[in-house]
Parts: sequence; C-alpha cells; structure tokens
Amino acid sequence: MIFCLGLASIEILGMDLVLLLGLLFKYRYSRIEFITFSFFVGLGVISYLQFIFYLVSVRSNAQFIAIVVSMGLGLFIYLYLKSAKEIVTSIDGKPLDWIERLVILGLFIQVFWIILHILPMPVQAFDSVANFSLKAKIFYLNEGIPGNFFNLSEYSVWHLDYPLLLPFYMTWIYRFIGFNDVLITKIMPVVYIMFLGLFYALLTKFFSRKYSLIAVFFLGTIPQLTRYAAIVYADLVLGACITSAFIYFILYLRDKKSAFLVNSALLFGVSVWIKNEALVFLAVFFIILAAKIACSKERYILLRQAILACLIILLIVSPWLVFKCHKGLINSDINLKVLTAGKFLKNLRDSPILLFELQREVFNPKKWNILWIIVISVFIWKRKMFSDGILKYAVSFVFLALLFYSCALFLTTSSDLCFHVEKELTRFMIHFAGIFIFLTAYLFQKEVFSEEIND
Repeated sequence: MIFCLGLASIEILGMDLVLLLGLLFKYRYSRIEFITFSFFVGLGVISYLQFIFYLVSVRSNAQFIAIVVSMGLGLFIYLYLKSAKEIVTSIDGKPLDWIERLVILGLFIQVFWIILHILPMPVQAFDSVANFSLKAKIFYLNEGIPGNFFNLSEYSVWHLDYPLLLPFYMTWIYRFIGFNDVLITKIMPVVYIMFLGLFYALLTKFFSRKYSLIAVFFLGTIPQLTRYAAIVYADLVLGACITSAFIYFILYLRDKKSAFLVNSALLFGVSVWIKNEALVFLAVFFIILAAKIACSKERYILLRQAILACLIILLIVSPWLVFKCHKGLINSDINLKVLTAGKFLKNLRDSPILLFELQREVFNPKKWNILWIIVISVFIWKRKMFSDGILKYAVSFVFLALLFYSCALFLTTSSDLCFHVEKELTRFMIHFAGIFIFLTAYLFQKEVFSEEIND
C-alpha cells in the first residue's frame, strides 16, 4: 500500500503539469493517455526537484517530500475540478470483440508473469547494483545527494556522469517504503505497464482500436523487453520516453498542433535525465524539425512553435548538462580527450564485429521473437512509401539516429569495440523497438487513418 502511495505521488505531480499544458494548449487527452503520460512526466518532475534540492542545499527527506506532494495534491484537485471535462475525454462504452479480449488477456498474462518472476528477487545485474541501486541507496541514506558525491572516483561509484532519473525514481519510492532491496524492483513492471498504455493511446490516434491493441501485443511480448521490465536498468525507461516522444513528434508533423510538439519536447527533455544516449535522439529531433521548417510554406508559424519546443527542452536539460560540464564529469566509455586516430581506426577495422552481433540479435527469437525479421521484410516491401508525406521525416529520423549510434560505437575508448557491442547492442535495440513497431504498423496498414479517441 505504501509502495502504491509512492507511485501515486509521482502520478499527481505529473498530472499537475499535464493538466496545465492541456489548459494552455487546449489539448484533450484520452483517459489512458492522461494517466500514462502523466507518469513519465512525473518521473521527470521528481528528478528535476531532487536535483534542484541538491543545488540549493535542501535535504530531500520524508517531511519535505510530504510537503511537496501535499502541495501537488492540492493543485491537482483544483485543476482537475476546474478543467477535467475540457482536457480528459470520457471512456467509450463500445464493447470489445473476441480478438481484442484475447489480446488484452495475453497482455495481462504477460504482466502477471513478469510480476511473478521478480516477486522474490532483489536488485540484481551489474549496472543495477553498481550504478543505479548504489546511487539510490546513497541518496536515500544521505537525504539527498552528498556534497562530495561528484568528486568520488569510479572505484567508489560507477559512472558518475550518468543521468540520475532512475536513481532518483528509486530514492523517491524509498522515501515511502524505507530501504527495501526486494520491493524496489517492482518499479520496473510499473514502467512497462505505463509504456504499453501510452503506446496504445498514441497508436489510436493513427489506427483502429483493434489494430492498436495487436501492435501493443507485439511490443509487450518481446522477450528482451519483458526481461528488462524485471531488472533495474534505465533502457526500458529510455525506450518508453523516446518512443512516445517520437510518436508525438510524428503527430505534430501530421497535424501541426503545438500541443503535440510540446509533449514531444517534454519527453525528449526528460529522456536526457535517463541515459546519455538520449542526446543522440535529441540532436536528430532538432535536425528533422529544422528540415521540416525549411521545407514548409508555413515556416514562420512552425518556427515559433519550434522556438517554444527548444525553450522547453532547454529549461528541462540545462540544470543537468550545465552542472555536468561545470564539474567536468567525463563519460569513461567515450572520452574524446583520450581518443586517438589509432583507436578510432582500430574500432573501424573491427566494424564486422558490429554487423556479426547485429545479425545474431536480429535472428534470435529467444530475445526478439521474429520482430526484426518482420520489420525488415515490411521495410523492404513498402520502401516506395518512404518518400510519402510524414514518412520521409519519420524514416529519416530513425536512420539518422541509427547512424549516430553506430558512429558513437566507433568513438569508444574504455575498451575494444567487441566488448561494447556484445554488452550494449541489445540495449540499443530496446531503445528503437517501439519506434520500429509503430513504423511497421504504419507501413503495413494499407490506409492509415485517424479516428476520434475513445479510450
């Protein structure tokens, strides 16, 4: 029960901001979209708050958290009573057919299996323990980030340059449940469920309810995705935020509504607090947005919207990135100060390793079912559609992100390319899985349409 209160507090703080955005931009959320989008926004809010507390030397103890949540609850009640009917749509009573019931049952079974699997499990896996869990324990016991934390060596704390959203998420829940290394692992199935919910809500803006549910089922039953829903790694959280931000961005390119671009910018900004890899997607977002503005006849309207999005992103990411630069926190995996031409050429010569490991992942049904085989087949089959409408921007976004990811691998300095590819390639593919399922569904659907949201 106390664990659920911790999750509810994140929801409430997220809903405050989401309701404000809905009022400002006259945007109507479906019920599922409102709940799930608020959760990921809430994760960003609690991370931002805890980091600001550190910067101004305020202890984020239980009493202070209680004050923040109480204020958030008061604001939520006021905003919800004032604007709920204008912002959140009602649930449609249209009955489910047998296919939809079967798909939902399958997803329930999958969620139940994940929860059953981790029920007795404490935090495990190397990065979970050495990185995220250790930081969260330090923050919890210290009632915030210790003053000398960022001066520690990597022999004490792994990867000080890593963004702190996941440790902050764990610390926030610890404030409610106390330090509990077993119960805290249940935060990941919550991320998984919220991801599937938001993915479904966004798909219904393009496809029918049945088609959207089937696409969600393909995503939700990927073995590698369910595995990361059972361990405390940041990749699932990043994949959820990036996928949702991408789809909001595609909605913006289709409908030119400011609210979609603001929601996309918000999630892209939050993603920078999750993993360093988010900077790749953020850079591609700016490139594609600039290309859209340059090619549009309404470039001045789009430019004003783009400036707003950039300001939102700047407001979200600047505290962490400016602090990181000020402290000189270096990524030990890609340290440009020690990158030599010889190291780069060696990584380049080892590029067949990347291709070999990639094909091992693609043709590995134990990890991915036949997802990537379907994706590649549909992309080849529908390749002539790539130049149509918003698809040219969507496909360009994905391939640019893949190109930048590949280039980043060749810049690695902490070990040889083989080590990084074997360790990280499968994680990288989680970041792209939701995006590729959305694009495959878009391409496979003969007539892509938008219908009124009835969730």
